[in-house]
Amino acid sequence: MIYYDPINKIIYDENPGLARVKEYPDTAIGFLPTKETEAQDWQRLELAWISEQIEMKTDGYRKAKNSGMADLRKYRNEIRDYVKDGVIGEKPARPE
Repeated sequence: MIYYDPINKIIYDENPGLARVKEYPDTAIGFLPTKETEAQDWQRLELAWISEQIEMKTDGYRKAKNSGMADLRKYRNEIRDYVKDGVIGEKPARPE
């Protein structure tokens, strides 16, 4: 994934701060994140978060979400369907 730092006008490859690729002027509009890449980034973050919640719930950790396992797994499946074949769906609501 490519990240764009609008303040310093720098494009990073993978993790910001690790690998500086190139500096671009203000006209680097073609390198700005698209709605699809932003949605995919959100999808990856939410999948990591919900997977962690499911693991904590399975382990019986006291700070895990109060939702049942079925709700957590349903949310994880909804996240997987959020961006499919370049089509962005409706963001699912996080379980409480």
